[in-house]
Amino acid sequence: SAEAVYRFHIDAPWYRTWLAWILYALAAVALVMGFVRLRTNHLKQQSAELERTVAERTREIQEQKEDVERLSQIGKTVTASLSVNRIIDTIYENVNNLMDASVFGIGIYNEKTNSIEMSAIKERGNTLPNFSYSLDDDSRPAVFCFKNRKEVFSNDYEAEYSTLFGKEMPKAAAGDNPKSMIYLPLIYSEKPVGVLTAQSFKKNAFSTYNLNMLRNMATYAAIALDNAKAYRKLDHTLQ
Repeated sequence: SAEAVYRFHIDAPWYRTWLAWILYALAAVALVMGFVRLRTNHLKQQSAELERTVAERTREIQEQKEDVERLSQIGKTVTASLSVNRIIDTIYENVNNLMDASVFGIGIYNEKTNSIEMSAIKERGNTLPNFSYSLDDDSRPAVFCFKNRKEVFSNDYEAEYSTLFGKEMPKAAAGDNPKSMIYLPLIYSEKPVGVLTAQSFKKNAFSTYNLNMLRNMATYAAIALDNAKAYRKLDHTLQ
């Protein structure tokens, strides 16, 4: 009998066909292009963020430079004045260009009455009636600041008062109680001569940068007050 002959042809699986290899190549190219695009977009975002950061930092540096120049000019004007009211007015006119100081004032130590005399205190542009704090009244930040030669810094005065002073907060001697407060001792030749205060009716109104600016103002104010005091003594002697 004749032998039967069979021929078989086994096709490659679909994932090994030339069409599949083309698809693989296209997928690989698309993957690489997608990665490159993602990486490029990420680098563009980083570059944009860096540019914004540099621009913001440049603006901050420029503003700080202008603040230093303004502060220097304030110092020259203040230390050249021999009037306490003029000293306060000059600083107040400029301090609100540097920070939100709805209230600003200088208290001067009076040896005869053993008190801090708060004269020409400014609140929202108005001058408050003169008042004083006895150095026996430890509930007042001005007294604490002067007697201890320590700064008082609070961005939530009502909530932090009991922690700072260990007692119930008294009503403001004049005007309204603030939300944020800074008190700085005025010291000249290692002797306390008074206090300087900046206050705001907003919480979190002051930053460390504002505090540093006020420290410089306090230095100028202490020198100016000592000059004014010396002038008054000389004028009294001459008369």
